[in-house]
Amino acid sequence: MSSVIFYVVNVIRMVIQIYLFYIGYAWEDIHYSISAASSFIAAIIILLLHKWIPEFIISIIYLGSIVNKSIQNTRKEKITEIVEESNKVPLNLLRKVLGMDKKTYSSDMFPWADKFGYSVKRDLLIIPEDRVEKFIEMLAWEKPFEKEVANE
Repeated sequence: MSSVIFYVVNVIRMVIQIYLFYIGYAWEDIHYSISAASSFIAAIIILLLHKWIPEFIISIIYLGSIVNKSIQNTRKEKITEIVEESNKVPLNLLRKVLGMDKKTYSSDMFPWADKFGYSVKRDLLIIPEDRVEKFIEMLAWEKPFEKEVANE
């Protein structure tokens, strides 16, 4: 963060110096005074950021986790509605709820489905009638399906 601040302040300093030199000021007059002022400004910015940035970054991370949790809950509700109606779930939606990246999904989805007694047809996960209630229960967990995997 410090490097970025000093870089930006120096770019601004150079632009100001070049402009002032271009309009006729002597280089010796502008170079030292603007360099000292820009270093002082950058140091003050660093001190202020040292005080406020950690809390600011933590706030952004916390806000992101709240938004993510809301999105996850909406996806879980949507999957629950779909499963109750048709016993089928779009795999891409389930992948997002399970937090699988595309590589993990392509290698782990079929074994995962077999492990829980589900089947995969095209881009849908098919849940047998007798497993729908358990599927919905496990989907509601904070980390879906993890407890069940740990118990096996």
